[in-house]
Amino acid sequence: MDGDINALYQEYQIMRLRAATEILDILMGWLEQEAVKTQNSATVTQIAATIVAVLNLSFQQPAPVVVATATEPEDLESPRL
Repeated sequence: MDGDINALYQEYQIMRLRAATEILDILMGWLEQEAVKTQNSATVTQIAATIVAVLNLSFQQPAPVVVATATEPEDLESPRL
């Protein structure tokens, strides 16, 4: 079961990186277009800041997956035999 969870987690990470790469590609194209057609540095700076934010999100690791097996609750008040 751990192998399945690890495989799913790896697939999830790959999907996240692909999505971030696509978003980054779109933002870079937009940044290039804005830089060419206008001298509006505020817009270019805002797009660049968005690109940096996407990169930061892409490389942050989500919380690790913890799998616990179901067990019967232990009765702490009754004596053990």
